Amino acid sequence: MKRSSVVMLAVCCCACIQVGAFAGPSRDVPAAVSPESIQNIPLVGPILFDVMKGIGTNDGKAPSDTLGACCLDDGCRITTPRACREHGGVFRGIGSTCDDCRPAVGACCVETPAGILACIMTTPQGCRERGGVYQGDGSTCTDASCAPPPIGACCIQTADGVRCVPAT
Repeated sequence: MKRSSVVMLAVCCCACIQVGAFAGPSRDVPAAVSPESIQNIPLVGPILFDVMKGIGTNDGKAPSDTLGACCLDDGCRITTPRACREHGGVFRGIGSTCDDCRPAVGACCVETPAGILACIMTTPQGCRERGGVYQGDGSTCTDASCAPPPIGACCIQTADGVRCVPAT
């Protein structure tokens, strides 16, 4: 924004506040100052509306036109790309929703306490935490092959001869 626009905005806002243009219904509690709340002020309203509409943006778009989903480790927030980057998030695009931040899930083959292989639906990280084998994003337990790994023998030479043990 040019310096002249900022000066004009400051002068107009001060003048409008002095005459009570931003006063709420009781005339002593200021209403929220937004582009929409000032556009009907005689003479300066349309000018201030255009100036304020571009505040905080690089391209003159209204703030709501720059919001989208920001995927963070602890969830999702609707924010600007810049604010998302500042918080270490991944911005999913203007107009995106938090539905776009849901983690991918798929089938995971895990061993139960009884030693039986079972399939659960989880995220790749959840599968790793359980010591399982992730079958891929979008895979299902119906399609997953959670067969036990082949068992064979492992034979090693010892002082007493060859010793073999079952191994996977």
